Amino acid sequence: MGDHDLTAHAEALHMATCAFLDALVANGVSELCWCPGSRSTPLIIEAERHDAIHTWAHLDERACAYFALGMARAREAPVAILCTSGTAAANFAPAVAEARLAHIPLVVLTADRPRELRAVGAPQTIEQNGIFGAHAKAFIEVASPQAGRPDLADHAGQAGARAAALAASAPSGPVHCNLPYSEPLVPLAPSDPPPTAASRVARTALRRPEVDDLLPWIDFMTEARHPLIICGPQFDPAAGESLTRLAAAINAPLLADPLSQLRGGIGVGSCVVDSYDAVLRQRDDRLRPDALLQFGAVPTSKTLQHWLGDLARDGVRRLICAGDAEWPDYTQAPAESIDANIAATARVLADSLEHRANRADPTWRTCWQAAEVAAATLIEQTLTADEREAAPLSEMNVVRDATRLVPDGGAMVLGNGMPIRDADTVLRRTDRRFAVYSNRGANGIDGVLSSAAGIACERGTPTVLVVGDVSFYHDLPGMLALRQHAPLLTVVIINNDGGGIFQFLPQADTVPEFEILFGTPHGLSFEHAAAMFDLPYTKPSDAESFRAAVRDSIATPGPSIIEAQTDRVANRAKHEELWGRVAVTVRAALDGLT
Repeated sequence: MGDHDLTAHAEALHMATCAFLDALVANGVSELCWCPGSRSTPLIIEAERHDAIHTWAHLDERACAYFALGMARAREAPVAILCTSGTAAANFAPAVAEARLAHIPLVVLTADRPRELRAVGAPQTIEQNGIFGAHAKAFIEVASPQAGRPDLADHAGQAGARAAALAASAPSGPVHCNLPYSEPLVPLAPSDPPPTAASRVARTALRRPEVDDLLPWIDFMTEARHPLIICGPQFDPAAGESLTRLAAAINAPLLADPLSQLRGGIGVGSCVVDSYDAVLRQRDDRLRPDALLQFGAVPTSKTLQHWLGDLARDGVRRLICAGDAEWPDYTQAPAESIDANIAATARVLADSLEHRANRADPTWRTCWQAAEVAAATLIEQTLTADEREAAPLSEMNVVRDATRLVPDGGAMVLGNGMPIRDADTVLRRTDRRFAVYSNRGANGIDGVLSSAAGIACERGTPTVLVVGDVSFYHDLPGMLALRQHAPLLTVVIINNDGGGIFQFLPQADTVPEFEILFGTPHGLSFEHAAAMFDLPYTKPSDAESFRAAVRDSIATPGPSIIEAQTDRVANRAKHEELWGRVAVTVRAALDGLT
């Protein structure tokens, strides 16, 4: 290229990339998480210069994507991620899958070589079009900028607007933009600034239901004798008041998932039930509903999910409002559904049912309350007895204490596997208001640390992550973000030397090779990993020193690592013993009511 051609090419790059970024900003994107590389040079240079975009640097693409996922979850707004060409894009895939299933808005930007350099042996080049398949909500190939083609800058602006709007519109999710760039890759500022992208795609709002839309539901719940409300994972803080009002209006117990945001800021006198997982392991007909209202995504508790499915198949009518979640029932049991915002739907139902006389059995909620109190009391007594006996750290104690120490206004992030399940058992409702997060879209163990770091950076409040050892190992690159961005993050690693949740599988008792195939012991301690990233580390030996370590971490600015050593075989035995005792105690409590 001659000098004139180089200048024209550089100006075309500048015009197109600025139009694209302006469109992202106009549609709600202000955060860009990026990894270094050559082919993404045009976009990252312009993003770094953009007044309305805040950039976050990462060295590892997988950690970068999960960091952005956590940030987008906490912001409830789209966040962009950017990588160079080649296999870098493939490393975004686990987080893209999580974002698709958890309905988290990500704008996934992959730089690429132009079409003429693909499939001809050019280095760092793979087929990136549609690389995320069904895991991307949409795919957009942006035309490569060309000198003399100002229309391609308009096209880039439209692509950016569409990508951000699609990511944010219900059901939200990841949108993939592939951006091919020709060399030279450094954009030069033209004499005149490029016009701001004018094209904007409006966000698609969830439909707000009116009373007439919900009249069949209102009539049905008015006649119910034993109504039950279930709220699975959902992240709208406005839903809590509407759902608790609705439950009170029809005298219905409200079974609240640990990710429902209904266990914090609620208090003891509410209709919220939080010990249902332990209660329902031994089914009792005295707790059987005749009408079901279900909100949110799939509940964490498999025990609850299968019970709901069996009830629906047995003729109990079930009405579902999943919000922006996909169909929240893998049991495929019968149900009716409405596509509407959870808080708005609950508000309309509560407004109507509060002014209607209902037929709810006055003893119905009393039965559930008695069962819950009996289960929760026994669980607490058991965990307290463990401490008095100076027993080694138990996983339930660690999760219980971690949840109790999250300060008002803070946040908790729960790893998949045992942490989220133990939280379902020990996270009691409380007057403290704090958000609870987990990557429950794909339910994977990838990127949990990076997601928690993104959440903590976005919220700016003390955040406690409880994560298993294998999951933490999978995201060791995410520790760099802790050192670079210094989030207020307390990382609690439950190290049971392997896959603790697999200990609950039938294979644990029947397969001689279980330890090699499923237990997968690794023999690792994470003190050296913390030292490598210059992060504070402690390894408490008992419950009191564990609580002290968490308190100190929360009170100290910046991140820290706390490693809790546990025994997964003993953990399974403790759970099974506790479930058996809860069944006996709950039965006795219900017998005492009659």
